[in-house]
Amino acid sequence: MFERVLHFQKVLQELMDERDLTQKNLATGLGVFQSQVSNWFTGKSLPCYDSLRKISNYFKVSADVLLDTKYDD
Repeated sequence: MFERVLHFQKVLQELMDERDLTQKNLATGLGVFQSQVSNWFTGKSLPCYDSLRKISNYFKVSADVLLDTKYDD
């Protein structure tokens, strides 16, 4: 689980860097509190389903990319 949290933080930071966004900008764009975004980066929490959908839509990426979910055949 810890690796997935780190992956989420890394991918989210990369997406923010591509758009030159601060945590405050992202929170405003997603319609969430800045403290929520901060908690995602400190590992205190992960986004809930609704926030994950907002992040995916905002950056136009799959939730799989954010969460590093892979299906083994």
